[in-house]
Amino acid sequence: MLAAGPALANEAGVSCKTSHNLVAACFAVHGRLFMAGGGHVRIEWLGEGRVLDVRDRQSRAQGGEIVPDLVQRTLSPSTDVYGDFLVCPFDRGPRANVQAVCIEDATGLSTRRR
Repeated sequence: MLAAGPALANEAGVSCKTSHNLVAACFAVHGRLFMAGGGHVRIEWLGEGRVLDVRDRQSRAQGGEIVPDLVQRTLSPSTDVYGDFLVCPFDRGPRANVQAVCIEDATGLSTRRR
């Protein structure tokens, strides 16, 4: 297990909080970030039984700038990233227990191989 350093700053001033696609306030989640099938990045919200579908910070799309650089360097199909994530919602509630979000910040990170 590898512990990460301080809070992650968003690159080049890009922020979830400024997206025109947000539908509510950002919220904190303790969870497991992982790569799912089809190249999707997801957060299993530990203790809540929900899954968050991580999207690009501005466009809601998969691809591009999905997760902060430090997280991207440690995330792989065989590695999960655990920590506290500040996420901002793109839809009002889970559909089939999945909600679209972007990651504003992440702290207390550690990695585990699957």
